[in-house]
Amino acid sequence: MRAHKHIIMKYSLAIFIRESMSGLYAKRFIHLLVFLSFATIGLAQCPADGDITFSSQADIDAFGNNYPSCTTITGNVTIQENTSGDITNFNGLSNIQTINGSFYIANNSAISNMSGLGNLQTVTSDFYIFENNNLINLSGLGSLSSIQGDYFYIGHNNNMTNLQGLNSLTNVEANNLYVGHNDNLQNLSGIDNLSSVTGALTIEYNPELDDLSGLSNLQTIGDNLLIGDNYYLASISQLSNLTGVGGYLWLGPNQNLASFSGLENLNSIGKGIWIGRNNSLTDMSALSGISSLGDYLMVDENNSLTNLNGLQNISNLSGLLWIGNNNSLTNISLTGLTSVDGDLLISDNNSLENLDGLSNLASINGYLHLTGNYALNNIEGIAQIDPTTINNISIFDNDNLSACSVNSVCNYLELANPDTDIHDNLTNCNSDSEISTLCHCN
Repeated sequence: MRAHKHIIMKYSLAIFIRESMSGLYAKRFIHLLVFLSFATIGLAQCPADGDITFSSQADIDAFGNNYPSCTTITGNVTIQENTSGDITNFNGLSNIQTINGSFYIANNSAISNMSGLGNLQTVTSDFYIFENNNLINLSGLGSLSSIQGDYFYIGHNNNMTNLQGLNSLTNVEANNLYVGHNDNLQNLSGIDNLSSVTGALTIEYNPELDDLSGLSNLQTIGDNLLIGDNYYLASISQLSNLTGVGGYLWLGPNQNLASFSGLENLNSIGKGIWIGRNNSLTDMSALSGISSLGDYLMVDENNSLTNLNGLQNISNLSGLLWIGNNNSLTNISLTGLTSVDGDLLISDNNSLENLDGLSNLASINGYLHLTGNYALNNIEGIAQIDPTTINNISIFDNDNLSACSVNSVCNYLELANPDTDIHDNLTNCNSDSEISTLCHCN
């Protein structure tokens, strides 16, 4: 209705002019008025709401010519070339500021950066940048400040070396910021202003990644932090301002990471920790600010790790404790731990001789498993565990263990219908009856 009124007003004005002016000038004025009206309407319009796919450079160029004043696209946008090497720039999209939908830039073999997207500020849903094999960095995205939806995904870009171009990004609102499978990515410089990630941050399968340069201002992660399968990663010291991880902390596998230096200010983890398959890891002292976990603690397959120093201030776990397959581990050093709300599993640590680092553990809520620890000869460190909090005791394949008659085990065996699996240790620790006999003698 408003548009019709607008046209009627213009039509009435034209009649007035025609009646008030000479015929020649009136006609010229009317023609000019009509031309300007339609030109203004055409320039102001964007495409009708709906998904758009750009499969050639001609498609992108045509958009710029047909909609030169369009700043907002409502619908999902995909840029994926049909012919290899066809799309070389995004200049036809240079006025776009907002995409109300998802944005996919995929399988474009010639683009080396994001030139042409310099005015893009907001993507309200997912943003995927993947399998662009000549993409070196993200320069051209300098105005991008808001990414919502489920994923901001940067992956499988084989020649990308850094993330230059994301300097306006201070917070990723998406549920996941994913940087993975970029074969030549050396660091994360370019997101240096990033201070928070609302969801999870995953950095994985970047074989040439040396360090985490670019994350020096990151303070909080709302969900999980995963750093794994980055073969040459030698330092995470750039995480020195990180104070909180709302979900899980997963560190590994990172074959060349010797320490967690950089995590000294991390004092809050909402769920659990997994530290696994870091063959060069010798020092976890940077984790000493953590005092409790909302789920499990798992330390698994770290072949150079000799102790768990750095975890000594954790007082309680709301999940299982698993320490396994750490071939050089000699000291568990969890002296602050008083309760585990789950299973206690200590297995296949070939150099571990005792459990003294658990001497303050008073209760668990699950299975107690001591299995496959070749050098283990003393389990006095678990003597004080309340037997009523133990659901099962399994002690087997500990080739040097002959003394199992500690208070927690003896008292558990006195309970009605104890559930056990005890065998293949040294004499006096090969069955319930052997242990019970010694319990009664002590």
